[in-house]
Amino acid sequence: MRGFGFLHDGSVGTVNLFLQAPVFTLSATQEGQLEQFLLAFDTGQKPAVGQQVTAAPANASGTTTINRIALLAAQADAGNVELIAKGVVSGEPTGWRYAGSGFFESDRRDFPLITTSALRSLGATAGQEITFTSVPLGSGERLGIDRDGDGTRDGDERDLGTDPGDPSMPTECSDRIDTTRATASSTWPTPTAATPGATTRRS
Repeated sequence: MRGFGFLHDGSVGTVNLFLQAPVFTLSATQEGQLEQFLLAFDTGQKPAVGQQVTAAPANASGTTTINRIALLAAQADAGNVELIAKGVVSGEPTGWRYAGSGFFESDRRDFPLITTSALRSLGATAGQEITFTSVPLGSGERLGIDRDGDGTRDGDERDLGTDPGDPSMPTECSDRIDTTRATASSTWPTPTAATPGATTRRS
């Protein structure tokens, strides 16, 4: 499990480590007191924001991994955070956003929803570890499935040959999408209950 650090780039693990920098002349007691003072400020974010867990061959079916992902999903269902996942599946970098009720939506619009357990299970294959991250409300779409916010999902842009990070690229052209990639195969587990149309998908 990981989380965001401090400083502008998140490179400092704790406030106390930051206060030990040579630019400060504080005693150990003062460092502790100032740390508690700084931590008393409300960040406006829920505690789950920034938490990550990676499902990998060694832990994808482990209780700790399952419980942590379930906790992050529960926080998303409660409206405290959004939840995304990232990984490389069948050689393709892929992102997902939690759509609620135990399902994730892909960065390819025509792919079916995938259950949380099926997505986690993808990480059991070496080389396609799946990292789940809780992100602030309102950022799940950009961080998970549409990096440049142009309305065309990242996977669809890759299929079109456009840059997922460039909002000036052409918007979605359905007749240009590679339909062979827009069809789920055996390497992409599909939900065993419900259908994409039965679950509300954000757009």
